[in-house]
Amino acid sequence: MRHAYQDWQTRKQALPKPCATFVHYAEVCLVSILLVLGIRDWLVQSSKVVSGSMIPTLAIQDRIIVLKWPHHFAPINRGDVVLFKSPHGDGKEFVKRVVGLVGERVSIRNGLVYINQKPLHFPGVHIRADASNLAETIIPKNHFFMLGDNRRYSQDSRYWGTVHRDAIIGNAWFIYWPPRSAQIVW
Repeated sequence: MRHAYQDWQTRKQALPKPCATFVHYAEVCLVSILLVLGIRDWLVQSSKVVSGSMIPTLAIQDRIIVLKWPHHFAPINRGDVVLFKSPHGDGKEFVKRVVGLVGERVSIRNGLVYINQKPLHFPGVHIRADASNLAETIIPKNHFFMLGDNRRYSQDSRYWGTVHRDAIIGNAWFIYWPPRSAQIVW
């Protein structure tokens, strides 16, 4: 590999000046494109919130930074706000809060979420509850139960079921736009 690199550098030096300049800029562009694609595919991505399902945590039109790598190396936890592929297979992406984990029994009575028949509370998180009900559901292996924080206006696991781990893109980490809303996502 090292020999091939040295051979390439020698060949570039032998080129006429305009050609060498073009090759140099082409290399810079190619490396830049590969870095950007690698970062977007494996490390971070930007996403725009298009619904009010996570109000007040996330507002409509907020732009967020999503960390794509943590869920590959650490467990997904209850309370995490995650971006995932739409369960409808329509190419859209949704952002919701992880409420139920693998093997747990989730039910909703008069808007209050129960995990294994114990009421669920997220300290420091304002949930806009509704009066919905959901019969007890057992979360299968590699799946998660997702709910929006603004329950009355959220299409979530109550309507389309659990979300497979492979559909999760990453953890919502930071609101960067609009600047007045810039903050870490809780």
